[in-house]
Amino acid sequence: MAISSSRRIMVVEDNRDHRTLVGMMLKGVGIQDVVFAEDGAKAWELFENAAVPFDLVISDLTMPGMTGIELLNKVRSAAVGRGVPFIMITASGLLDHVIDAKTGGVTKYIFKPFTADKLVKEVRACLEENA
Repeated sequence: MAISSSRRIMVVEDNRDHRTLVGMMLKGVGIQDVVFAEDGAKAWELFENAAVPFDLVISDLTMPGMTGIELLNKVRSAAVGRGVPFIMITASGLLDHVIDAKTGGVTKYIFKPFTADKLVKEVRACLEENA
């Protein structure tokens, strides 16, 4: 089932292949406005200067420079970012990372590897909760 194509989603992932894959999964369910960033610093710049706000951020946890947790904290500290759903994706199963993400206000936490069905289910849930 398609998700409204008017939704604007940012995908933050340092691995180009993973960025591309997540973008294909989103476009496969009808989302056309997907913005990509290769690290948290670039993502924050795009988020902070966006003329049109984002409906959802999907971010990897472990990236060089600014991590996904640091990006989450910046997004949550901005007035426009407090209500934006934030999905953290990671291969790390460390409990400290999960706790840091939950404490920071993450909406969903997805472990790699994940299926397109899993990602789309979580994206749909986030967007419906924030409609």
